Amino acid sequence: MTSIGWKMEKALAPMASGNREDSRLCPTSPSTPTIKSYAPPSLRFRLRVMGGIIRKKKVPMYAVIFRATINKLDEAYSEIASKMRELAMNEYGCLEFVSVTEGDQEVSISYWNEQKDIIEWKKNSEHLAAQELGKSEWYKSYHVQVVEVVREYRLENR
Repeated sequence: MTSIGWKMEKALAPMASGNREDSRLCPTSPSTPTIKSYAPPSLRFRLRVMGGIIRKKKVPMYAVIFRATINKLDEAYSEIASKMRELAMNEYGCLEFVSVTEGDQEVSISYWNEQKDIIEWKKNSEHLAAQELGKSEWYKSYHVQVVEVVREYRLENR
């Protein structure tokens, strides 16, 4: 069992055992009990319950997902893409940028701490010029999504 699962089990134990002495930590409710209502204050402080999903509190992160069908990529594309990546990371707060091309499909994902940084990046004149080249030369079609990262898993290098 995970440490969070163990902590939740421990927090809910007084209610499950019917021990009313601990009810000050686990207030009763006439409605169906929820994890939030039975978690002790110290646990509620460390965790946030959203729609039944428990996650550690942390600063929100956003991702911009760019998917495109490639028309033709030339030497200018590689130079401009590299320059845009540097500009986004050095001047607009982009945290990470990854891009993969397979056949005529391209997927690029950039990660950001603030939505306002994404909006400012979208307004950058060099970025706007690169977008126009993308529309007229490099891509047949594209799709952009801006999403909030709500959960993250990671396996660090061993």
